[in-house]
Amino acid sequence: MCTKSSQQGFTLIELVITLVVLAAGLAGILLVYTNTILRSADPVLQQQAVAVAEGYMEEIQAKRCNPGNTSGGQRGHWQYVDDYDQLQESPRQIDGTALAELADYQVRIEVTESAFGPAGQQVNGCWVHIRVNHQRIASVEAEFSAFMAPWIEEGP
Repeated sequence: MCTKSSQQGFTLIELVITLVVLAAGLAGILLVYTNTILRSADPVLQQQAVAVAEGYMEEIQAKRCNPGNTSGGQRGHWQYVDDYDQLQESPRQIDGTALAELADYQVRIEVTESAFGPAGQQVNGCWVHIRVNHQRIASVEAEFSAFMAPWIEEGP
């Protein structure tokens, strides 16, 4: 004998419970996905901050470190590391042209005259501290420091 089941398909309660479970799972997945998307720009912004700091550091390292000397004038004409002391600006090209794409960044440079090396063999030079941060996202920041000794002129 074969008996037929009187139930075929889902009841309304089973259908509602299934929909609630699926909705909760989908909401959890979307929450993780949304957080990932929102934070995915941070590495790009961080790399931009590092690139800006490296650019300023390369520019400064091409200058002479003669503690106490300054050139004055515009940044494109600066000759000494001390000229950069207390510079605070949004990133600009060396001729002073603002870089609109990097307007959300702030560059701060401090130059501190200091001696470096073992006792009796210290060299007077300059510590250069560069800090670049994003004005809207506090976690995006790059800091570089370097010690620069005075150039020694070699004779022929």
